[in-house]
Amino acid sequence: MADVRVVGDEPGRPAERPRVVQVEPDEDLVSPFPSRAALDAETGEPIDLADLVVGGYEGWWSSDGNGEACDAYADAHPEVVLVSTRTGEVVEAHTNGVRLQRPPQTAPGDPAEWPPQSVVVLDARTGAVLDAFEVDESGWRLDPPVECVPPSETP
Repeated sequence: MADVRVVGDEPGRPAERPRVVQVEPDEDLVSPFPSRAALDAETGEPIDLADLVVGGYEGWWSSDGNGEACDAYADAHPEVVLVSTRTGEVVEAHTNGVRLQRPPQTAPGDPAEWPPQSVVVLDARTGAVLDAFEVDESGWRLDPPVECVPPSETP
């Protein structure tokens, strides 16, 4: 943290305009240490994923350039909402591949149509299930994402 003070406000200097000058911070400030989990991950020690928070998911809805078929599928569904079927909560939302900072609070669509223990990718306008993938109780994907294959082309 820097100390800021007004300079030129002393008596005897009436003609000088006050100005703000940044003063260097104390040298003995200690930066916060990384968490134990972060240290374990960096050193290759085993970590428990249940202790970490899932920051989001990637797929055809969140990126560009995965191939013509995926780009066309993403173009056909420019607004999507991802919902955890374990909790019913909206996890994230995307518009034209860009993650929204404030996703909607309520999910579109019918939860009865959603597969259990998954995250569903829903069309934000219609509520139709566009994609789904299984997650564990902490929200981690059970299977890593594969090369983009739009759900309409999945066998």
